[in-house]
Amino acid sequence: MPIIDEAKKFLKEEGNPQWQSNYPNVETITADIEEGVAWVLIVDQKIVGYTAITDEPDPNYKKIDGKWNNDLDPYVAFTV
Repeated sequence: MPIIDEAKKFLKEEGNPQWQSNYPNVETITADIEEGVAWVLIVDQKIVGYTAITDEPDPNYKKIDGKWNNDLDPYVAFTV
């Protein structure tokens, strides 16, 4: 979670509204692990990065301000 919290802080400092609520949280990361979509970047035996990679529909795209360009073709979502 320290990596996620650092990312949230960075996004806020950059004026990006993404991740300024309670997402992602421990429950999100736990679900990613249980679903087998969680990955970590390890450098010098330390976790320095996290991502979730899934080819399932991203529910956040149902709530975007605007329109998703293509609902037919498959895609992969990276949560970094």
